Amino acid sequence: MKAGRPVRRLFPRRPSRSSVLEQSRAGRRTGYGLASRASTAILLDTIMTAQVLPVVPHGVDPLDAWDLDEIRSRYDGFATGWERWLERARAGTIGAAEALRARTGLVYAWLHFPSLDPDLPAELLPAGWPRRRAYEIFAELYDALGPLAGIRVRQIVAGFSPELAPLVRHHTHRGA
Repeated sequence: MKAGRPVRRLFPRRPSRSSVLEQSRAGRRTGYGLASRASTAILLDTIMTAQVLPVVPHGVDPLDAWDLDEIRSRYDGFATGWERWLERARAGTIGAAEALRARTGLVYAWLHFPSLDPDLPAELLPAGWPRRRAYEIFAELYDALGPLAGIRVRQIVAGFSPELAPLVRHHTHRGA
């Protein structure tokens, strides 16, 4: 594209709310255009509202689109399996190499949830939904294993590049 040459738009710009208001005000001032204050209010209501249309037949629960029993089972399994690790981390009975392996497995297990769970608002989910409990276990264990896993990674890096080993840092989930 040459400098100074205007850009050709393939699609017209949608008018912004402020430009619609300006056009409306100009119409009122000159007597032409979009017209009255009442029509401006109607126009703004039209721009700023939405309508939820029913997309499922009457009597069908939209939550049936997801296998919530399966998702619950996965969260419960995650929590049960990793809770033992969290107890060990709190007790200080995990070594550096074991912490690195566990932290890697923890992240791998947690990464399945974004594709499995539709992340529905809590008020739509059944009572006692296990996502929060599973998340708390994940976050606390991830952070608890970080320093130990970092020690092991520094040991590994030092075997190849001793000058780089001190640069190894671990990330914490909660920013601690």
